[in-house]
Parts: sequence; structure tokens; C-alpha cells
Amino acid sequence: MNTTFVCCAVAAGQYVAPMVIFKRKRIAPELADRAPPGSLIEISDTGYINVDLFVTWLKHFVAAIEPSKEDRVLLVLDGHTTHSRNLAAIEMARENGVIILQLPGHTTHRLQPLDVAVFKPFQVYYDQSVEK
Repeated sequence: MNTTFVCCAVAAGQYVAPMVIFKRKRIAPELADRAPPGSLIEISDTGYINVDLFVTWLKHFVAAIEPSKEDRVLLVLDGHTTHSRNLAAIEMARENGVIILQLPGHTTHRLQPLDVAVFKPFQVYYDQSVEK
């Protein structure tokens, strides 16, 4: 079963609750029972993020961080097409003072330390827990 966690680390210290995407047709209320407060619980046919869910997450991010055209923030993303080829998200970011910086592909080991140090071990432990 595919499950996606959309997480954000903020250099200034603000907290952005994660978005969890389950591979399901309907949301079961108990899916949110143990999630961190404020988490978004979503579903998709694949369990992966898509362009619509990324826009949903970006709205969540903007609400948590409260950027503006006068007080802009930098959002560093990988090159996944749900971010990089998503006109609705790009326009929303521009309108809300979010500058998007897309990292080059195949640079996870150098430029995405959260993927290596946090998300990969989390994935291993999550998978082990689900299989029990």
C-alpha cells in the first residue's frame, strides 16, 4: 500500500503540519487519529501526490507560514512534475509571496539532506510497522 508524507522543514522555526496521502477511494475517519495536530489527511488512487493535492498542500503551507508580497518566503522543492509543471501552484505561489526554487534532478544525496537523513529511515520504519 502506497502512502505519501508531504513534510516541510522551516529555517525560521514555524511549524507546518504534514500532509498524509493514502491509497484509498474514501477517507476513513480513523486515519487522522494519530496524526500530528493540523495534519492534512488526503487520498488518491495511487497513494502519491498529484497536481491537485500539491495545490492543497501549498494552500496549507501559505496558511501556516503567512507569506506576503512584502514578506516573501523561499520554498525549495525537488523537481517532481506535480510541483514544477503545475501552473495553478506556480500562480498561487506568486500571488502569495512564495518564491519556488526547484532543485536539479538526481541530486538528492547532495542537495536534499532531509530525504537521506530523515525521510528514508522514516520510510523503512513506517513500512515495517504497516507490515506487522
